[in-house]
Amino acid sequence: KRPTYRPTAKAKQIWQGAKQLGAPGGFFENPCLAFETGGCSRTAMDDFYRSLDDVYQKRPGSRAAAIALGNSLIASDHITDIVRKRLQENFGDAGLGFLLVDRLGKIAGRRARTGLSSGEWAVHTLIKEKPEYPHFGLFGAHHETLAPQAQTTWRPKGETLAEIFWLDHPQAGAFYLEADGQFIGRITSDRPKNFRSRISEFEIPAATKKLVLTAESAKTIVDGVALSKNQPGVTFDTVGIPAATAKRYLNTNSTAFDIQLHARDPNLVILMLGGNEVRDLAWNRLSLQTYREQYAALIKRLKKAAPSASCLGVSP
Repeated sequence: KRPTYRPTAKAKQIWQGAKQLGAPGGFFENPCLAFETGGCSRTAMDDFYRSLDDVYQKRPGSRAAAIALGNSLIASDHITDIVRKRLQENFGDAGLGFLLVDRLGKIAGRRARTGLSSGEWAVHTLIKEKPEYPHFGLFGAHHETLAPQAQTTWRPKGETLAEIFWLDHPQAGAFYLEADGQFIGRITSDRPKNFRSRISEFEIPAATKKLVLTAESAKTIVDGVALSKNQPGVTFDTVGIPAATAKRYLNTNSTAFDIQLHARDPNLVILMLGGNEVRDLAWNRLSLQTYREQYAALIKRLKKAAPSASCLGVSP
């Protein structure tokens, strides 16, 4: 028997605001995937619901992890920030989750899910037809140092584990981490012949206020950091790439995509795509059949790397 979850005061306030605006919300469909004599025995959202049950009951080692994959609509963490906050209010906070090095552009909204960089960095995203580094994974973006001593600073909130997602390559440089000025560790390149997606883990003090990454040279390529707490709760990652479409996410490197999605180990993957496809459909640059095929292919890729995760599609 599942626990009964009671709405918080903030949730009631949001519902009241929606009522006043005449926005009753959309229809949520949770199809049955398996039937038994007594009825439905498994639904599409069961994996995520079970993970929420576990963290609500504070079972050791439990975590409910969600990832929202989308476009500019969530690049600044709008909409998703409310969902994250409400989930963590009800089920506990397991950490900030994945954060980029910095924003993906100077006018790319707020830094709600990023660090603050200094020095010389270049941004590469999967939107370009011919990107400089065609080895994007799940996060769809790289930050590359153009000179030594470029830095980024993240601000943890009680997390004790930092996982650095970075790209190793023949010209890659070394970089190191400091927590409030204390040296945490140094990462060096293996100088592989080809591009290779890598993840480096570090324990950090729970009281850390500033986590600083410093590159020792140019050509250091970092995707970001995932910050986690050693306690039951919810993490909610957002991957919002301006101008992204299902087709662009399919242009990621399948190996890097699988490595990074598997590392985040989600119980729920949310697809918040379609807005840019609506434009392409209106301009006759995309057919509805092609879009169906691209969307289905993206779901197939997600299922391959996270086979037990629930999947939720949100329309524009």
